[in-house]
Amino acid sequence: LLYVLYYKILFQWIKRKRRNETIAKSLDNIVAEGEGDRVCFYFGEEIWTYKQIQALSFRVANHFQRIGLQKGDSVGLAMTNRPEIVAIWLGLGRLGVVTALINTNLRGDSLEKCVSVVKCKAFIIGKEQKRAMSEVRNGINSDLLCPDIYELDRFIEDPSWKPETQNFTDLFPTIDLAACLLKADPSQLPWQRSTAQLFGSTCEQTGVPKAVACSHGRLCFLASTASVVNLTPKDVVYSALPMYHVGGFFAPVWAFVFRSPIVLVAKFSANNFWKHVHKYKVTVSGYIGEYCRFLYNQPHSELEKGHKLRAFFGGGGLKPEVWAAFQKRFKIKSFVDIYASTEGNCTMINLEGKVGACGYIPIWFQPIHPIQLVKVDQITGEIVRDEKTGFAIQCKDGEPGELIGKIVDSVPMTRFDGYTDKEASEKKIARDVFKQGDKYFRSGDCLCRDKYGYYYFTDRMGDSFRWNGENVATTMVEAVISKALGMRIIPYMG
Repeated sequence: LLYVLYYKILFQWIKRKRRNETIAKSLDNIVAEGEGDRVCFYFGEEIWTYKQIQALSFRVANHFQRIGLQKGDSVGLAMTNRPEIVAIWLGLGRLGVVTALINTNLRGDSLEKCVSVVKCKAFIIGKEQKRAMSEVRNGINSDLLCPDIYELDRFIEDPSWKPETQNFTDLFPTIDLAACLLKADPSQLPWQRSTAQLFGSTCEQTGVPKAVACSHGRLCFLASTASVVNLTPKDVVYSALPMYHVGGFFAPVWAFVFRSPIVLVAKFSANNFWKHVHKYKVTVSGYIGEYCRFLYNQPHSELEKGHKLRAFFGGGGLKPEVWAAFQKRFKIKSFVDIYASTEGNCTMINLEGKVGACGYIPIWFQPIHPIQLVKVDQITGEIVRDEKTGFAIQCKDGEPGELIGKIVDSVPMTRFDGYTDKEASEKKIARDVFKQGDKYFRSGDCLCRDKYGYYYFTDRMGDSFRWNGENVATTMVEAVISKALGMRIIPYMG
């Protein structure tokens, strides 16, 4: 079954690669085949069709081409979930411009570091982000590029519509992107680039944000893993994961790869989840472990019965005791947990629903997907090596160790695209691990494996921890507390 799954996913990717089929091209094909009026996104009371997303992406591409953006440039994007994000990303991708996703929860120094990681030619922000961005505006404009900052609340394709503006007299002026897009040409460009790349952001152990390059091929490959829940155009997918994470882009990409309509919500709400499931007739939902815990802790309700929700697909630390009870209470037939990271190559899937496991790689599958658990020095963080051979020491069954994945550049599942910071990228690569010349990606996660090949997440390694689905460095917590209390040194452990 695992072989069938692997080749099913790989077949999806190879088919798209041979056709040079980008996400934007998939969208154009849907419209060209006469299905442009089908639902692409539900957002509150709004219904966005494929044709509307395509037209807005053309407007974005034509506007930013007119002001001089070129292939290889980058644009920062900071706004809460909404359909316009997808159209903006697709439109910029048509030019070969990279979209740099900015975490909308960051403030102050953390936000300033994040926006300074990627040298953007422009920023697009939601009005809800304006006050946060005003705090770091000097940091943005300190760069010689002095990028334009566009503000967008919502976009309605109607010449009589006037966008709402929020006038903060104490804040900086922005360019009204909605007004610019209304004037832009909604027709297709005479030429298109085949690039549709993203920069995600991760902090890991250091607390310093790193821009993670996510290539078009990798995004398509990761999105294709949803083949395991047999998505079809008849399904309706629920997505509340924040789109500033590349993982939050999976569901929107499914709309174009599998042609399944997506229910986008601005923010996850345990109170509204089952209302939305019934309202939109949701059949598949994305999740992280925290979401399931929030839902399970809600009082029992009649709304949690009689739904059409057949599968949960996601990951992120769902505890075994919650997993089994959750599935029993809410009558969810399929629970597919996936272990993955934005930049990593150690992707695994727990296809059989083994409670508590984040992935399954049997011994005979290792040559196809070479990942290993190795011993690590808890003090130095370095991989422990055999004194005689100089190679890494593999962990035994039940013994915790760092998860590493062999880097093979020709295969999307095993390649490592790295960060914009080459030095940071090099630190994530272990060399000469099991033989001279090999390279392995270091995940920074501690897992253990049972004798059957199931993997279980144990903890983050180094000075970091998981909180509400995010990696948080203890150094970041220490810095905030030190600043608030006016103290020089505050050790944080947790």
